[in-house]
Amino acid sequence: LMACGVVFAAASIVRYFIPTSGVVVVATNLVGMFAMSATLAIFFTMIADTTDYGLWLTGKNVRAINYGFYTFCQKFGMAISATIVGVWLDLFGYVANEAQTPQALQGILLIYCVVPAVIYLLMTLVLCGWKLNEDRMHQIVAELNEREAAKAAEQE
Repeated sequence: LMACGVVFAAASIVRYFIPTSGVVVVATNLVGMFAMSATLAIFFTMIADTTDYGLWLTGKNVRAINYGFYTFCQKFGMAISATIVGVWLDLFGYVANEAQTPQALQGILLIYCVVPAVIYLLMTLVLCGWKLNEDRMHQIVAELNEREAAKAAEQE
């Protein structure tokens, strides 16, 4: 996930500095969107990891709550980000269906390239503290399976 964040940020920054080259824009969009798509899939699997971790830690299975909250956060984030982009475009002087001023074009580049790159780099920094690596998750799942087998044996 951290590698995807760095790749996305790098592609966005390259696009910011070379925005007039069609080849660069297409190439950085392809690479960046592939990395971003991968992060969405990885985030979804991380919810399963945190759910298993929570079950291991507390004995409570809150899978539905975790996935529901994740979905809520996605939708809330989309709404807030659309509002923020609209406000920023207005602040930069964007006018629909007209030739844009240099200030508006710079604002569009910042919103499209720099802001997402910064967000992805911040995400990468936050993930440096993520403790549920693959080995740890294998241990947790093995222990959960042992607990489930013990419960099944008690019920027989």
